Order: sequence, then structure tokens, then C-alpha cells
Amino acid sequence: MLTALALGKTPASSADIAAAQGQFSSAQTLQMATAIKLVADAGVALPSGAGNTLALVSDPATYNTFVTTQATTNASVFNDTQAAVLADPAIAVAPPVPAAGKPDVEMVLTLGQGAAANAATKLTLKADGTAVIAGAPALAATWVANGSEIDVTYATPQTSTTYLVASDGYQWQATESDTGLKVRQLGTGTATQSAVGSATFVEGPDNGITTALPDDWITETIVTSTQPFHDADFAVGTEWAGVLTTDFDPATADYTNQDTLKIVDATHVLYERTGVTGTYQLSAGSLVVTTAGGTVLRYTHLFTGPRGE
Repeated sequence: MLTALALGKTPASSADIAAAQGQFSSAQTLQMATAIKLVADAGVALPSGAGNTLALVSDPATYNTFVTTQATTNASVFNDTQAAVLADPAIAVAPPVPAAGKPDVEMVLTLGQGAAANAATKLTLKADGTAVIAGAPALAATWVANGSEIDVTYATPQTSTTYLVASDGYQWQATESDTGLKVRQLGTGTATQSAVGSATFVEGPDNGITTALPDDWITETIVTSTQPFHDADFAVGTEWAGVLTTDFDPATADYTNQDTLKIVDATHVLYERTGVTGTYQLSAGSLVVTTAGGTVLRYTHLFTGPRGE
């Protein structure tokens, strides 16, 4: 059924099935399980023309419309049902953790895939209960296994400014303090991640009131292995799509930090969206770019695609 959704038609041959391989994720499996559970357990009526849940998920157009409608007009029930599916031990499995005397366990999670990946988390778990979240600088933390999830606590809470709806129905400024995160693995290729912490209003009718952050599970792709770089990857004119950058362009920074990196010559690159230039070199298997302004960015090759993302 997921094959039919990927193809937009019912598969009629082995070639169709082969063409659909890798075109759907565990997240789509989760979504389909949620749709079935909405009807079976939450009392949601089947759409017109679908006599049962098999007929519902077998018709791509009907299924997509049903899921979109439920997620937007029946969001509370949809989210509660999806949370129940996530809690099912047959679906949510404990991510791998390191054993004493064994190598560290690394998890690379991306929000989206390939050129569409617009965020990435690299989490290293150590057998002594400590953890490192990659970044500049890296973030120290501790971790514990908690059933089907891993709970990570930052050594130093991360604060940011946000805007929340207060008791008067209007948005007011608040300070968010993230104390950690929790990760669940769904099947073999997908994970969900949610921040842990609190938010405190700093203005408005609820000034000074602190509330815990609600679970907001974000579906991510698990990158099980990285890709090596090859000489052909750096031919003049080669473009790398989906490259993540820092805040080069304040006008668009609130919307995306993605760019396309173009190889200009044997040592120079250009970020095509923002026009930032720099030099590059390979170091310890990573592509290291130093911009004209002195910013240093280190890239790992996660995916393969038509533009080398």
C-alpha cells in the first residue's frame, strides 16, 4: 500500500515495486498506522467511498485527503492517536546505546532527506553516560536509556527568545530554556526527537509564569553511514545542494539556512544563494570551508543525489 502511495498507482510489475524502493520512510508507516487507528479506536468515520480501512489506505487520493483533513481539522485527536502509536513497543524501539568497553554510539539525525535536509543533529553517546552534541562549540551532556527512548540532559541549558499565546489569547515574549532532548527510534530509518525544558513569560498578563515545554515530536531521518568524498565531487562547476550554513543573509535567516555550494576552482567555493565566497580543503574525511569573512564550516557527506547532497 505504501508502494502504491509512492508510485501514485497500484504496482503492476516487479519493475514498479523496484522503482518504489527507498521512496517511503518509517514516518509514512507511522502515519498510515495513525490513520487506521483513528478509525479503529478513535471512532473517526471513514470517508465516503471507503468501506473499511483497507480500502482507505489502498486509494492514495482518498487516503491523503483523509490524513490531511484529520491533521488539520481534528488535530487534537490526530495528535493523541499518533502519540499512542508512537508508544506502541512494536513500533517504537530503543535506539542503540554503547556498552562498557565498547566504542561510542553515534546518531546522525536529519530533518528531511538529501537536498531537503534543513537541520542535522549529531549525537555521540559514551559508555560512561556522557554525551556530546556536535556544534561550534560542541555541547556536553549526559544520557540515560528510558524504555524506548534516550533522554539527554545538557550540561548547560540552552536559552532562546520565543513568543507564546498567553491567557488573554495574544502572543507575548517568553524565554525558552532547553535542558535537553529525548529521542525515539521508529523502525530502522526514522527517529523522533522532542525538546525538554520550560518557557517563562517575560511580559504580558502571564509575566513570570513558567510552563514545561509540551512534547513536540519531530520526525527525522537516521543516517546510518556517511559517504566518502571523491575527486569527481570537486570538479569545477560541481554544485552541492542542501548545504547548511550559518546566518549569512539576515533577510532569509528566519526561513532557511540552506544553500548551494559551487566548486569555483581547485581551492575556492561559492555559496550561490547568499553570494558568500571561501576556500576549501579536505581534512579527516570532512570538507572544510573557510569563508572570506573567516567563518569555518565542516561538512560530512550524508546523502547521495543528482547534485551530490
